[in-house]
Amino acid sequence: MNILLHPNYFPSISTYTALLQAATITFEMEDNFQKQTNRNRMYIYSPNGIQLLNIPIKHSKSERQKYKDIKIENAFNWQKIILNH
Repeated sequence: MNILLHPNYFPSISTYTALLQAATITFEMEDNFQKQTNRNRMYIYSPNGIQLLNIPIKHSKSERQKYKDIKIENAFNWQKIILNH
């Protein structure tokens, strides 16, 4: 079985199941990046309830960005925020 996936911050269990069964895995990098999806965010349970963890991205001036052209925003220490949750 071959599988084509969009890269995600933290994929679902069904994605991992498909990965284990796949003979070949291809990541779709030519697709347009979609805001407010699980491509750069996920939710976790914490002592404070459900928390959103988000990898910030740099937005381009153009309306659409290819997934392969996305850059991570490192203007602030977002990694420390995620590790503290």
